[in-house]
Parts: sequence; structure tokens; C-alpha cells
Amino acid sequence: MPLTRICQLPQALFLTCLFASASLSGAPLPGLQAALDTGTPSEAPQDLFKQIENKIKLQKLSNGLEVIMLDQELAPVSALYIKILAGGADETQRTAGIAHMLEHMLFKGTEKIGTRNYEAEKKYLELIQIWSRDLDHWRMELEKAREAQDASAIKEAESKVNLWKFRLQLAMKEAARFRIPEEDSLLYSKHGQRGYNAYTSRDLTNYQIQLPSNRIEVWAAIESDRLKNSVFREFYTERDVVTEERRMRVENVASSKLMENFLIEIYGDHPYGKPLIGPMKSIEYFNKEDAVDFYKKYYSPNNAVIAVTGDFDPEFAMQVIEKHFGSWKSGPVIERPDPEEPARRKVSIELKEKGSPVMYMAWFKPALLHPDSLKLEVLGSILADGQESILVQKLIREKKLATSIRIYTGFPGERFTNLFFISAVPAPDVKYDTLETAILEEIENVKHKGISEKHLKKVQKKALSDFAFGLRSPAKLADLLSYYQIMTGDYRTLFRSYEQLENIQVAEVQEAARQYLKPEWIMKARLIGED
Repeated sequence: MPLTRICQLPQALFLTCLFASASLSGAPLPGLQAALDTGTPSEAPQDLFKQIENKIKLQKLSNGLEVIMLDQELAPVSALYIKILAGGADETQRTAGIAHMLEHMLFKGTEKIGTRNYEAEKKYLELIQIWSRDLDHWRMELEKAREAQDASAIKEAESKVNLWKFRLQLAMKEAARFRIPEEDSLLYSKHGQRGYNAYTSRDLTNYQIQLPSNRIEVWAAIESDRLKNSVFREFYTERDVVTEERRMRVENVASSKLMENFLIEIYGDHPYGKPLIGPMKSIEYFNKEDAVDFYKKYYSPNNAVIAVTGDFDPEFAMQVIEKHFGSWKSGPVIERPDPEEPARRKVSIELKEKGSPVMYMAWFKPALLHPDSLKLEVLGSILADGQESILVQKLIREKKLATSIRIYTGFPGERFTNLFFISAVPAPDVKYDTLETAILEEIENVKHKGISEKHLKKVQKKALSDFAFGLRSPAKLADLLSYYQIMTGDYRTLFRSYEQLENIQVAEVQEAARQYLKPEWIMKARLIGED
């Protein structure tokens, strides 16, 4: 199975992490660098963006599936991204983590892929489902008996747990005779794949790959089968894998545990308040039926977007997509009521556990489409993006109060109210209060004294430059175009954001800081090392 990652950071705009580590070779795009270096008006980059935008084609199949295509005429490689508007925010408190578990399941094959004989295998998969429910029942009974310290009940439950474990192992052993592990990965590798992967965020789930352009039909055949006919093979074995994943990423990492506790505290019952991977108790008792229900509800063509970028034949690609995805049955329109807004208030939590010092500071900010969201992204970049940013320059380089200060402005998701989020690591022997006070002082300086026009222009130019260079990457473009289409209903929102970015003024950034980063609304968390 390919490496599966859980998105811990926002899939935000250009000013956060998406292009921050881009390392793209080649000369600047024609006319762009001169305009950016000289500070002349930005007709060159905007003309380029318009040229790219005009080449993009959006088509919609009769089942509601939206397909974005951009033929870039670069190397004969295509980036193929599929996004489903279903993530952690769509789970219930009981099923928290099931979206991520489902992502794992879609790499376990279908009736055609991953099996030597599905008809023979099927009866064992059904038996595993039934016996797993029996095992889980007695596992819960054993927990209750131990809590009640009922020796007789403990003895009976232990006997039943061992019995159903034995039976389940027999069924799994029989089912394994028919299984072909990672057959999808093997098939893709034979056809020259790169970047075969997936990720789950609170807002969506993404499946991605890059292939030679003459292998698009291979992708369409495998992915359409995955989306229509997954059989959730090895569900209960994979449940143990996810349990261990949580243990390694959260239970044994103090900063991750602090983050989880922080989000639960500030969001409460809001869709962003649940752990993305799920709480341990939920994972340990994940039920295959819950995953199947989530799959049937959200994995439908009218809740999905495909993006194809690179050097390919758009007409042929569309024919292939129609052929393989056209029979994907449309689902009902999903009702998505807006959640209750989280309360803006002061919050302060601490976690006493062994780990390297870290502190979080956050304020609530608007969702993706709100005009103030972009202004706060600009503010975040001015404060903490690069060596010349205010907090890095003053608090890390000059005063040496911190070893790291980062700001994320679309975390933990962008569908709903999210966070202007600061993560800071104090320098040795520097107290949390000292660093917090220094950070807040710099934010207050922005509110009352403003920022330099020169610094704002640098941030704007860097954003334009990063995006322009990113246009040379089919993978980044496929990711961005599919993201904006599924999140906003119009991929062109991506290009409009750059027009808005160029028009942002110093006073607007200053006003956004005053409006949202109020001292009485600060929420913070600290890791307190054990004595």
C-alpha cells in the first residue's frame, strides 16, 4: 500500500505551505521575472495566469462528475487527481476517523483487483465481518467486567474473546489464500507511475497519481473500479494498522496530543473538533458497516471532481473518462447544514507530558471564500514567512527568544470557520510567557503602527512568483484546480484570488488584524514538561 498521510496542515492558498518548499528547475516564465524584479505593474504574470485559465476546460458528465482538464504541452506525463468532498468534518462523534479508515480501504482492492477468485473469497469476507462483530461484542463485555471487577464475568468474557479470535484467524487465513496484496500498486508500477498516494483532511479526501500520458486509460480503469466496487478487504486487519498509526503519531508524540486536545477544547462539537484519525476507542471498534455507509453516502460522482493536467490529448482523455466513470451511479444531493459558529473567547490549556517545548496561539478566522481570509493570509506571511518576516527577524534572529515560529491560516480546514494559528518553539531557558508577550507585542504593533508598503509588495510578488513557477508542475496544478473546484464550486476562484491579492492595501491588513486578533479572543496551548 502506498504511504498514506493525514493532512495535519491546511490545504491553503499559496501563502502557506503548498508552495513553500517548491523547488522547480528551469528558467522563469517569459516576461514574469522582469516584472517582479523591477516592481513594474504585473501585467506579465496576470497575462500568464489568464492564458493558463483560458486553456482550462471543465466538463460535466450526466452523472454529475466534474472533470477539469489542462493540456500544458510539457513532458508527456499526466497528473491525475480525484477529490471527494468528504472528510473528518462529515463524520459523527461515534464514527470519528472513519473517512481516513475508508481511504485505507480503497487501496485494498475490488472484485477484480486484489483477488485471485472473488467468488471463492467472498464467503470468507462475509464470515470475517460476522465473527468480527462477535469478537468486538465480547471485547466490550470484557472491558465492562474488568471495570466492575467481576471475576466471573471476566473469566467468561476472556474465554469468548479467545474463541472468536481463534475463529477469526482461521477465516482470515482462508481469505488470504485468494488475496493479491497491493495489486493496484504493482499494476501502476508496471506502467511507470509516480506519486501514487492519497490523503484525508477534515474537508475532503484526495487520490492522486502521475502516469505517462498514454496510460490514462489504465488509471481510469483502476480508479473507476476503486470508486464503484471496493470490497473493504482486510478491514479488521487494517484497523489494527490504524490503531498503531494513532499510537505512533498521537499517543507517543506530546505535541500532537497537545494539538488534539487544543482543537477539541476550542471547537467542541463543531465538525472540526473531532480528531482526524479518530480517538483510540473509536478506532479500536471501527465497524466495516460504518465505513461502507460512509462510502455509499459520499463516494458518488456528484460529490467528486477529477483534474487532469500535463501533456495529453484532452479529447481522448474525456472519451476514456466517459467510458469508465460514466456508469458510476449518482447519489442523492447531500444536505450540509452550516454548523453553529464556535464561540470566540479566551482559552488556555496545558499538557503535562514529556516532550520538547512548544506553544500554540490561535484566533478564529473566516472560511475560504470570505474576503478577510486572504487578508489574514497576507498578514501571516508578513509576520512569519521567511527570514525578513517580522517575527522571524525580531524574535528569532535578533532577540533569540524562539527557535521556530510558524503561522498557518487555513487550519484545521477551510470549509468552515478556521484558525489563524501560530506554532512557536521557545529558545532554551526562555519562558513561554516571555515569548507569548513578545509575539503579541509585534501583532499589536501591526495593528497600531501598520506595516511597510515595501514589505507588503514583497509578499505579493513572492506569492505571484511562487504560483507562476508552480504552474510548471502538473501535480500542483491538478491538486489546486480540483481543490478549488470542489471547495468553492468554481476552479476560477483560484485565479481570482491572485487578482484580489494584488489589490490588498496595508490598511486592509491592519484592519483585519484589529478585527480578528483581539486579545480577549486569544486561544493558547502549552506543553509543560514533566518534572
